[in-house]
Amino acid sequence: MRLCVGHAALHGSFERYCEELNLLEVPADVGRAPRRQRLQQLREQAPEDFVFSVVLPTAVASLDATPETEAELVRALGIVELLRAEWLLLRTPSSVRPGERTAAKLERLVERLHGQRVAWEPAGLFDDRNTEHLAARLSLTLVRDLSRVDPAPGPVVYTRLRSLGRAGRLPESAAERVADALGEVDEVFVVVDAPGAKSIARQLHEMLGSEPTVGGEH
Repeated sequence: MRLCVGHAALHGSFERYCEELNLLEVPADVGRAPRRQRLQQLREQAPEDFVFSVVLPTAVASLDATPETEAELVRALGIVELLRAEWLLLRTPSSVRPGERTAAKLERLVERLHGQRVAWEPAGLFDDRNTEHLAARLSLTLVRDLSRVDPAPGPVVYTRLRSLGRAGRLPESAAERVADALGEVDEVFVVVDAPGAKSIARQLHEMLGSEPTVGGEH
């Protein structure tokens, strides 16, 4: 099993980050995306098997085709190329609702992404049945919090683990719940949207019997 674990943002030294984590989400929104020079530095400093996931801009994720969103999409794809990113993350907002119009817009967007792996994280009124059917139809990987719910069917899992309560930390059982939920899958990409990613990574590698793909003590 291939296991990649990381954060939704980089805090501190990237060199130290890579000692125990091998996945990082990178925003592509104007004003949040790293500068070109920084992107090149990240790619050069990253181990060969390190995984970057580029978060599509909010305007693009709204699925409204305008000249502005087209320009933002082109910028995002430029970031993908610079980082040699393996994933694009599409976080559709609650304003994007289930229906054939949405499905058609999603399909047009996916066609523009030239075969890139896309993780889809819908908000709002989508239910499991709607999302699983549409994701399978468009070859999207659904993003779910496996510390709370089961993954969508398929050999690849992309999960975001969120904190509970005011403490802002994951429950101690989070890694165990994720490991139990996985079953037989080939690849697992875990984004920890809370403190404790390194601990989660160590626990998951141990529970799943997988070898870390980056250096550092585990």
